Order: sequence, then structure tokens, then C-alpha cells
Amino acid sequence: HLELMLDTTNKCNLRCVMCHFAFPSAAAEPLQQWDTAFLARLERTVLPHVQHAQLSLGTEPLLWRHFPALLAACKRARVPVIDMYTNGLLLTRELARCIVATPMTRVQFSLEGVSQRGFDQVRVGGKFADFVARVELLIEMKALLGSDLPRLQFNLTMLRRNAHEVEDVVRLAGRLGIDYLDIRHVVVHEGLGVDEDSWLNDKAGYNALMKRVRALATELGVAIFVQPPDFDLGEGPDARGVAPVLDSSGPITTGHVSRGRQSEGPSCHAPWRHFFVRPDRSVVPCT
Repeated sequence: HLELMLDTTNKCNLRCVMCHFAFPSAAAEPLQQWDTAFLARLERTVLPHVQHAQLSLGTEPLLWRHFPALLAACKRARVPVIDMYTNGLLLTRELARCIVATPMTRVQFSLEGVSQRGFDQVRVGGKFADFVARVELLIEMKALLGSDLPRLQFNLTMLRRNAHEVEDVVRLAGRLGIDYLDIRHVVVHEGLGVDEDSWLNDKAGYNALMKRVRALATELGVAIFVQPPDFDLGEGPDARGVAPVLDSSGPITTGHVSRGRQSEGPSCHAPWRHFFVRPDRSVVPCT
């Protein structure tokens, strides 16, 4: 019944403007990564009990050269749901074959624009044309191997600087046959200079944009998930309402088993349900 989240390395190949990897200190950090002996131990002791494995969380998983071995371990353990986040730029034909053959349940691609300028000014170190080529490679491999999996998802971080590209992201998702589009607000890290990019600075503008985005997604048949919902523009304290929660396994989750003592009101199920294995091989109950 467990949900396993992990990062096999502490590195990324991009320096996205809103990400912690944009800090100079991130590049200076000594490399941390799993070895195959640790992976074997994980397969032996943990994977048989895992319902959902999230094979990346805050780093780029395809940087780890043993990533195919991680996929193979999940396959041997018959993990029901296997998921990953990636910027996609390191995807090769052989990696695409391994991902489809596992099969991975879902691949979540991160992007913030659909033009050379819109993509590159946010995802520093990447190229939009390369991104599209890698997504198309995975789509091609699915067709070649006759697999419906993995489901494909675009994850879009909402920045005011990329507002003019959001509707084109929906159109790209529709053209490529992407299954889901997940839209979330930027988390502002102090010192990165993206404070003005937060839609907290233009709540009415955000609501108007998302009205158009939802209408376009409906027209094109693209499943869209937005967190949080529209801003409350009424009188009184600012309230954002309550959004349907898309958990880390998204719309394809097979469900969770909740364990522990029942209590009234909010409670945290993390100690009984999921845990995170870091690049240094330490284990914590949540991220």
C-alpha cells in the first residue's frame, strides 16, 4: 500500500528561473547519487510493498545512468503505478523503449512556453525544438510497441511572463494528444528575482486568463487540472476557495490505504502511506 517517492541524484541539466537549481550554490553542491547496490537493496526490501513509485521529485531522473535498471527493478517487483517528472531533454530512443516496455504508467513533462523565446527564457539551458522532438519520440515508441502507456502529462508553472503562451501550451497538448495538463502557481524562492511573476500581483488577470484556458481545453478535449482555483475577488480577507486535489498519482491513481488511528479533523497519513528516499540514500516520511 506504500507510495514511494525518490530522487536518485541531486542534479539537473537545466537552471529554470523559478527553481532552486537557479541558485549558484546548487551547481556547486557535490554530486550525490545512488549506486546499484543500494538499488538492489531497495528492490529486495521495499519495492514488493509499493503501490505507487514516483521515480523523480525535485531533480532530473534521466541524469542517473542506471535509470533503466530502476525501471527494470520496478517491473520485476510488479509495482502497479510507476510515475516520473522530467524535462524530457535527455530522453533517447533506448530510454524511450525502456519506459514504454516497463511499462511506466505516466510521464510528466515540464514546460513553460511553446516558442523558442518563451521556453528558453524560463527553462535556461533547454531548447523548445528539442523538447518537442523528445515528446514525439516517446509517442512514436508507444505506437511502435503497441502500448497505451505511459499516459503523458504536461506540467505548467504559471508565471506572469509566460501568460501569453499558456493558451498555446493547451493547443500543443491537443495537437500531440497529451492526456493531461496540470497548471500550478509558481512557488517564489526568495533571491531568484521572480517575485513579480507571481499571479498574486494580478488576481483578476489570472482569473480572466484561466477562463479562456478552460474554455479552450474543453474545445480541444484536453483534460486540465488547475491548483489552486480562481482567486476570490470579493470583499474581505483574500480567499482562494478549495480546489479538487490532484495527488501525485493524478487521475490514474489506483487508490491508497489509510492506516493509523482515526481522528476528527485534518490528519497526516504520511507515516503510514508514503516516504521519500533522497539522493544521499536517507529516508524521510515526507518531502
